[in-house]
Amino acid sequence: MKGSANPSLVTVAHAGVPGRVRFNVYGLRRNNKLAGQLEHDLGGQAGIRFVQSNPLTGRILILFSGDATHLDVLQPLIAEVVATRPGVQDAVG
Repeated sequence: MKGSANPSLVTVAHAGVPGRVRFNVYGLRRNNKLAGQLEHDLGGQAGIRFVQSNPLTGRILILFSGDATHLDVLQPLIAEVVATRPGVQDAVG
């Protein structure tokens, strides 16, 4: 997953608990296919222990090893998956 994804595709919703973060993800709401793609692509990344996408809320929950993964790494990974969806970059300009 390399390239330059628009950082506004993903914003931190809650990161107050160590090893747990919830992101708002552009295009995830009512999109079961993207939810599954995010869980599949992110679930295999080093340091990520659990991924749950919610197409009802448009958010993704990630549990990660605090020392192995950082928010600055997770956010672009999610944005890269979202950016590969047709029409997303055009929609956010």
